[in-house]
Amino acid sequence: MSVEFSTDYLQGTSGRSSEPLHVVLRRLVAAVDAGQALPAFLHAAGASQIVADRLQGTVVRPRLLATATTAARGRTGLAAWHVLLRDLAVVLAEAAVSDTEQEAAGILLSVRSSIEGLRRGMSGRAARLHSGARLRLPTGFEEHGLSPEDAVALAAGFAGLRPDRDRPLLVLGLRSCGAYLAPLLAAALGRLDYRHVVTRTTRPGGPLLPEETGLPEAVRRVGGLVLPVGGPPRTGSSLATVIATLSGIGFAAGRILPVYPALDEGDRPPIMLHGHTVVALPASRWARERETD
Repeated sequence: MSVEFSTDYLQGTSGRSSEPLHVVLRRLVAAVDAGQALPAFLHAAGASQIVADRLQGTVVRPRLLATATTAARGRTGLAAWHVLLRDLAVVLAEAAVSDTEQEAAGILLSVRSSIEGLRRGMSGRAARLHSGARLRLPTGFEEHGLSPEDAVALAAGFAGLRPDRDRPLLVLGLRSCGAYLAPLLAAALGRLDYRHVVTRTTRPGGPLLPEETGLPEAVRRVGGLVLPVGGPPRTGSSLATVIATLSGIGFAAGRILPVYPALDEGDRPPIMLHGHTVVALPASRWARERETD
């Protein structure tokens, strides 16, 4: 499905690339109702990123409030919001990379019932916990012009290296850019018949998956691979930080494949990623470059 990836979808009529969560949720619902696959996905991924940062404690907040947030997860339903928005982004990513408008429309129709809770908005307590949280576009999309087609190309690059469709894959998006790329990559891998793909997001330097501590170990135990997904790297430090965490819990280097769109031709990974097989999309093969050829 060839779609122009425009950051205007997330900037709204004001032209700003920073919006509070309640506005992002309102636009998410409107996009689903209007049958707009790409805007719906963008808003779902962005909202999921905001909630994940609150849940995982990676947003700078007063220590006491951060502790209260952790203690009150069950009462406020913050974890439930995280799961809802994360899974919604995964499904909407399938619509964003679909081959036909009819297929995308069918996916959007199927998720309408799941967004009824979003129409009512967040509870008062949950809304207060997210006060001040704003969606900011990652530079990979806002400045460099990444698109769903680039995630499809990255999936094809991975398939060329690891054709085994039955091996479990954990697609781990590094927020913020990876929060958008990872669901798109996972959806594209599913379209290539990879049968066991799970996607999650994390912040470099923070806990890997504090809400699902057993998931990475489960993937490692069954011989699965982890695909840390990030935006175009300059030094590779963010990817390297997450790779070090994965190595620390027992993943061999050969089972960690960093995935990213490169700012150059991608033939020489950043020095911090040496020792790992990388899946890089050369800058000359980004969708925006192909369209100008």
